[in-house]
Amino acid sequence: RSLNVSSLATDADQKAARGDVNGVLALVSGTSRYLQTVNKTVVPLKERKRSRRKLLASIRALSSSSKSTTAAQAVTAPLQMIRDVTNVEDLAELTDESREIAMEVLSSVTGNPLNDFSIETVQTSVEALGNIAQSLSSAESTSQETRTNISSQIESIVVSLGSGLLTDSEEGEDAVEVVGEKIKVKAQKKTPEMMRGASVKMANGANARFPSDLPLPSSSQPVDLVL
Repeated sequence: RSLNVSSLATDADQKAARGDVNGVLALVSGTSRYLQTVNKTVVPLKERKRSRRKLLASIRALSSSSKSTTAAQAVTAPLQMIRDVTNVEDLAELTDESREIAMEVLSSVTGNPLNDFSIETVQTSVEALGNIAQSLSSAESTSQETRTNISSQIESIVVSLGSGLLTDSEEGEDAVEVVGEKIKVKAQKKTPEMMRGASVKMANGANARFPSDLPLPSSSQPVDLVL
């Protein structure tokens, strides 16, 4: 059965304006699942693009609402919705504008004081970032400037996620890893002295070694190593 996905996306926008987190979450998740499974001849690509963009705009409106006052409202729900909307079978469904809106929300949520950077929160973030990165890799009409901007934003958020994972860590403890299908975050707290000559395994599996004569900062404060 065919649904009016454009109407559903409009409903989500109206609920976002009222700060109805649960209502937006239900509509966004349900519409995303429908777009993922519907026969693509039933809902044309143009309509699927428009619907995903409208859903993302609703998430942005909800995320910036002053009515989102708990971690579940301001962090967990937006992340889950961004992950669901950007999880596309047809990568062409995500336009440059959709990716930019998604990255705006992810940047905002990552920096939200209510973000506790739990493993679950970071996992959802990594999955959403992986969806965006994958769609960007196949976007033939995207300009190099846009590619560079979004890639830089993804890298910045990954670093922030890694540092957030280390909030309660002590130097020398084992690295913390969060693995998504397309992106992996690996983070460890080290003192500057520990960095000299250290061999580390990158998130992509490659090995790297810091020079034994690595110049050290004057401060002995531990640093966050995010790979």
